[in-house]
Amino acid sequence: SDVCSSDLFLKGAMDSGQLRQADPADAASVLTALVRSGLHHQLLLGRIDTLDLTQVEREAELIVDIILRAYAPETTPASPRGHSA
Repeated sequence: SDVCSSDLFLKGAMDSGQLRQADPADAASVLTALVRSGLHHQLLLGRIDTLDLTQVEREAELIVDIILRAYAPETTPASPRGHSA
């Protein structure tokens, strides 16, 4: 399979623990779909003519929020008090 820069970026975030371990190509595909689905899609369809910076920032924040929720690092539950793991 081809490795692209977004795959490598996401793999680095997974390897460092910032994101949970998953297939970086799948995560990159999800990220790309999100980026292309909103304002980008509206521009391509001619539904909007220009981009407002506020809209772009809001959409970027939404996409980051979705990705971080989908690929949040897995946490291990804390041991009950007084018990060792």
